[in-house]
Order: sequence, then structure tokens, then C-alpha cells
Amino acid sequence: MVALRCPTEPFDVALGARVRERRLGLQLTQQALASAVGIKYQQVQKYEGGLNRVHPAELLALASALQTTVAELVGERPPGVLDVMGDGWDKPDSLALLNAFARIESADVRRLVVGIASAMAAEAPSGLEGEADAAEEA
Repeated sequence: MVALRCPTEPFDVALGARVRERRLGLQLTQQALASAVGIKYQQVQKYEGGLNRVHPAELLALASALQTTVAELVGERPPGVLDVMGDGWDKPDSLALLNAFARIESADVRRLVVGIASAMAAEAPSGLEGEADAAEEA
């Protein structure tokens, strides 16, 4: 009898996206993350793409290497966190934006950035997100 490979699920894709977002936020390469976890970079690629399921032991190692918790990687947050942070933190570049914002020392500049982002969010026409994705791919 031939063993069947378990297909991945939407959970695996979401987990991979969170691993990728966290890795990029920490400015780690796939190779650096793979070395820290003790796996090959190709495996990191497969995890990030949702092509392979993450073994529980590797999930612990990934969380440690990414300086986060398993709960965060699997999409669980403490009660009330979403209420405070709002939706959208699973979107690409969210963590990078937050990390960049945290490095701004001037309170005045931080207020300006929030004002600009708020104005852009209010003025963004629907469908612009797809155009931005297409521009990134070009």
C-alpha cells in the first residue's frame, strides 16, 4: 500500500504567511531562519508557501527563532488584542510598517506618519489593493 501525502489546509497557508511576515519583519533571510531552526532553506520556502505542514517540534523552533510564540504563529492572540490593534495585521508588510514606525524617535514625526496613513486609508479607492499587487509583480 502506498502512503498518501497529507494535503495542506488553509491553516497551513495562513501559518506560512505569518512565518514569512515575521521573518521579513526581523529582516532575516530564509537561509538564516533555516539555520536557526536546523532545517534547509527549501523547507522554509515550502512552509511559507503553505506547501508543507510544519511539524510541531519545528513550530516550536520557528517561534523561538522568530522571537515570538507558537500562539502568534498559529493565529491566536490574547483576548482583547484584536480590539486594541484592529484588523489587518495579517496583511503583507504590516509587521515591517510597525517595526519602521517603532524606530521613529520623534513623537511629532510619528504623529505626522499616523496622519498621513490615516488620510491615505480614508482616500484609498476600492480596488487599489489589486493594482498595488500587480505593480509589485511587474
